[in-house]
Amino acid sequence: MRQLFGVLLVISAAATLTACASSNDASCTPGTNSACACGMVVGTRSCGAAGVWGACGCTEVDGGGVDFGIDSGGTIDMGQSMIDAGDASISDSGSIDAAGARAQVLASLPSLPVATVSGGTGLPDYSCRQAWDQDLPGSGTIADGTFNFDYGGAIGAIVDVKIFPSNDIPYDLVCTGSCFTRPTNMSGTTSQFSLDSGRFTAWATPTWTTGWDDVIVPGIGYFVESNDFSSSGVRVAIPSTTEMAELYSSHSMAYTSERSTVYGIVVDCNGRPVQGAAIRIFGETGLRDEFDPPLKWYIPPSGAGTGGEWTALAGNVMLLDMRPLDPRGTPMRIEAWANLGSTTPELVSCEKVRIFGGTMANILVLPRRIGSPSDCTP
Repeated sequence: MRQLFGVLLVISAAATLTACASSNDASCTPGTNSACACGMVVGTRSCGAAGVWGACGCTEVDGGGVDFGIDSGGTIDMGQSMIDAGDASISDSGSIDAAGARAQVLASLPSLPVATVSGGTGLPDYSCRQAWDQDLPGSGTIADGTFNFDYGGAIGAIVDVKIFPSNDIPYDLVCTGSCFTRPTNMSGTTSQFSLDSGRFTAWATPTWTTGWDDVIVPGIGYFVESNDFSSSGVRVAIPSTTEMAELYSSHSMAYTSERSTVYGIVVDCNGRPVQGAAIRIFGETGLRDEFDPPLKWYIPPSGAGTGGEWTALAGNVMLLDMRPLDPRGTPMRIEAWANLGSTTPELVSCEKVRIFGGTMANILVLPRRIGSPSDCTP
């Protein structure tokens, strides 16, 4: 199985940023078109001569509609990106116009450069797309490791970390089934524990206060590969509410404890960061309009600036203000598109993760695999 990065989040809260907050009322370029929400389906709106968006026009939906209902009792197996059979309502698998959905995404993408891997030395390797998946439970060896929460010193608190070996996190973050907890010590490190190697593991932490009286944002992590476990463990830094307020403020946005944020790294089949990938977000009503939340910040190498319209050398992106429909946890789809040298950008990654209100989520945006969600853009 190919190697993947461990998860590491480092936020430069002091960066000087100029991007504006999302708005449906933002000015536009006359003659351009944009996707918009039209009831429970996706529509299209046009920018008039005065530079103002017109009304949203509905598009046709095959099969009598799309089911976007949420079953509060269900879970998603993120390890295989399969929907639990008892919660079919969250699969977004209604019959839609596949060609129209693809055209809608392509119309929203900027003119992408040919993608490269870290260092700009060549095309990313996506040969594993739709030809790989994680190992089955119990098919690998046992991996031992720890979780470390790194703030440059003792955190001054004992925090229970919830470990989800199946990589699914249910509504309300309740730890049941195969889930187990491991407390940290006052330095932020758990005791060593064992997991199946070759599988992905999710984790979650509660809100907690450090020894220096700063409140740490609840943390979520998806697609942490057990193979990366070692005696040194997986090292993660989660921001405090003070850091998040500074980050949001630098993007002309107000941070509240209900804001949901995602930090992602786009990687190829060899785990190398991908430069030139554009992220698209799908919520309850399909593709999120570019003027709707979340605000995408493709983090530039310096950590400062607006970051452009695609991933830089490190392959990372920050999604500010995700706004899940249900703060207890709403499945949202994250797709990455890239120019691999052909005339049309290609879908290279597609993952559905449950976004919770008021959390900071870390994800690896992995190459599309056998078990990717059934409603990925064709």
